[in-house]
Amino acid sequence: MLAILSISTAAGIASHVFWFRHGEHHMQAPRYAQLFVASLLSSMIGLSQLGHLSLATAALTTSVIAFGFLLGAFSSVLVFRLFLAPICTFPGPWQARVSTVWFMSTTGPTRCYHRLQGLHEKYGRYVRIGSNELSITDPAIMELAYGVNAKATKAEWYDGSHPFDSMHTTRDKPLHDRRRRVWGRDMQECDAWRLRVLIM
Repeated sequence: MLAILSISTAAGIASHVFWFRHGEHHMQAPRYAQLFVASLLSSMIGLSQLGHLSLATAALTTSVIAFGFLLGAFSSVLVFRLFLAPICTFPGPWQARVSTVWFMSTTGPTRCYHRLQGLHEKYGRYVRIGSNELSITDPAIMELAYGVNAKATKAEWYDGSHPFDSMHTTRDKPLHDRRRRVWGRDMQECDAWRLRVLIM
């Protein structure tokens, strides 16, 4: 069992390092959960039928595999967030390094801005408020973040309305630019119409 636990833990670490750490996976969470459960059931059936193990032994072995995999994956995530993430150099409460849940749990529904103000007074213009989130009050960042040549993209939060994306919520920059051009043209036509009305 110790060998199985070690191998499954290593597999969990590898899954985070080589797969989950790259790209975005938040929209695939239900599929990953289904795949995980299906894999466990298949393993249990396979061990029972092909490995000629009793159902209880097969279930125990599968549980050890699942535990080891999750232990490895979540340990790797924790180490990455605490010590290796690109935003580790920014100041902020240590709890924010672990999860965004910490910040959400310390603010009421209408007190978020007070909490942020207090954190900025303590830590400065750049504050880490989550495992992958910063709060910034530096005006110099506006052009870099929102200017014409900005390379920053909208956060995963904007996927909450997917697939009903508006011009405001879409994270696809080319799609946003196409919609913005149409919106800009419509606004120019509307302004021209208003001007004609005023002249009349």
